[in-house]
Amino acid sequence: MISKIDYGLFFTLPNQGVKNFLALKIHLEAQPKDKVMAVEIITQEDLDKFRRELLEDIKRLLKIISGQPTKKWLKSFEVRKLLGISPGTLQNLRVNGTLPYTKVGGVLYYDQDDIQKMLQANKFQNRVFQDS
Repeated sequence: MISKIDYGLFFTLPNQGVKNFLALKIHLEAQPKDKVMAVEIITQEDLDKFRRELLEDIKRLLKIISGQPTKKWLKSFEVRKLLGISPGTLQNLRVNGTLPYTKVGGVLYYDQDDIQKMLQANKFQNRVFQDS
């Protein structure tokens, strides 16, 4: 049986200032017959790189969770999937001018902003009247 324990220790070196943080990460891996100890020094640059990568991952996940496409121009199948409509309905939106599009080499592209504008323009708010 192998167990792993992580310890994190953050400190500043004397006369180095607050910006020069070092992280000392100690891994203790206990195996049945012996124990191994590894030490890894992580610099401020490593921490900055990790922070940037983490922020990018969080932004990407938030876009996925919110259902927003990550690109500006969408192809027909992406628009149909996003709106949950059939190819015929998408064609009707094109033909009657409700949804602008761009055609490049036989491929139809739709601007994400135009899709949002169309949804806002066709937004209905039902009012429920209550008796006094």
